[in-house]
Amino acid sequence: MAFDSITGHETVKKFIIKEFEQDRIPNAFLFHGPRGVGKFKTAVELSKLLNCTGGPVKPCGTCFSCRAIENSEFPDVTLIDPLVNIKRSSEEGRKTESLRDTIDDVISASVFKPNIGEKKIVIIDDVADLSVASLNNLLKLLEEPPAYMCLILITEEIGRILPTIQSRCQKITFKKLAPEELTRLIQISELPNDPIIAELSEGSIGRYKELSEGAFERYMGIIDKLSDTFEKKGSGVQDVIDSATSIEQMFSKETREYFRTAADFFDFLRTVMHKMLIEKNIHEKFKKFYFAISSANKTKQKNVNEDLELRVRIMTLSSVVIDDAVKACRRYVNFELLLSRFVLNFGKSIRGID
Repeated sequence: MAFDSITGHETVKKFIIKEFEQDRIPNAFLFHGPRGVGKFKTAVELSKLLNCTGGPVKPCGTCFSCRAIENSEFPDVTLIDPLVNIKRSSEEGRKTESLRDTIDDVISASVFKPNIGEKKIVIIDDVADLSVASLNNLLKLLEEPPAYMCLILITEEIGRILPTIQSRCQKITFKKLAPEELTRLIQISELPNDPIIAELSEGSIGRYKELSEGAFERYMGIIDKLSDTFEKKGSGVQDVIDSATSIEQMFSKETREYFRTAADFFDFLRTVMHKMLIEKNIHEKFKKFYFAISSANKTKQKNVNEDLELRVRIMTLSSVVIDDAVKACRRYVNFELLLSRFVLNFGKSIRGID
C-alpha cells in the first residue's frame, strides 16, 4: 500500500491516497504539526506518488523517478530550507549555500514545465521562516499555480503562516506519534533504545534521533550550568553574564542553524521542567536541576516538594520566559543578549517572581 514507509498518520495517508485516486490532488499543501513526526518524509513520498512510473501500487519505490527523488536527484523536485540558508536543487545537481532571498529565484524557475516528471514539486521546509519578499513571491505563485505544479509547504506552527497563504493551500494536520508508534520506529532504526529520551521526545522520532545522537548530553550540560548559577544565592549581574557566555560557547555558530538548536533546547527545557514539577517524574539526571529549583525556593513559607501551587506557578512563569526566548531565536536577535536576558528572567521565574 502507498505510504507504507510512513509510521502513523493513517488519516493523512488515507486522505492523500483518496485525492490521488480521484485525480483531485491540489496545487498546494500546507503540512503542519510538531517537528520530527514525519511531515517532510510524507512530502517526499507524495512527490514519488505524483511522479512514479512503476506500479501497480504507487509509489513503487523502485522506478527511476522514485529512486531519484529519494536521492534528491530528480530534476523536477526542489527542496528549500530557508532557516539554514541551504537551497538544495536537483536542477543544479548539487547542494549550494545561498542567501535566503535567492529562494525567490527557485520559486520563479519552478513555473516552467517539468523536465521529465508528471509534476513539478517544490517542498518548502520551515516555510514560516521565509523572508517577507519571499513570502510575497510565494503568494503570487499560489494565486495562479500552473496545473503541472504542486507546492508542499511545511511548518511546525500554522499560526505563523499568513492567512492569505493558508487559504490557498490544502491544510494537513500531523499529530504527535503514539508511544507504540515511536517505539516501533526506534526498534526498526539503528538508534539506541533509551526510555528516558523516548519519554522526553514527546512523540517525535526526529527529536528522539537528535537527543540520542548527542543533543541530550549537550542540553543536560547547559541545564547543569544553569543549576550552578541558580544555586548561588542572590546571583548578580556578573553571574548572569558568565553563565550566558559559557552557555553560548556550547552552540556551534557555523550557520544560523544554531538558532534552531537553541530553540530546540528551550523546548527540551520546558519538557524537563514539566516532568519534574507537574508530573513529579524526577530522573536521576535531573536531580541536580530539581535541587537548584528547590534550593532557590526553600523557606518556611515555600517548599517546592510539598507545594503544588508553587510548582505550577514556577512552571507557568518559566513557560513565558521560554516562549520569549524561542520567539527571539526566530527573530535572529543578538545571541549573547538573548541568552543573558533568558538566564536573568529564568532565574526569577524559578523563584516564583514575575
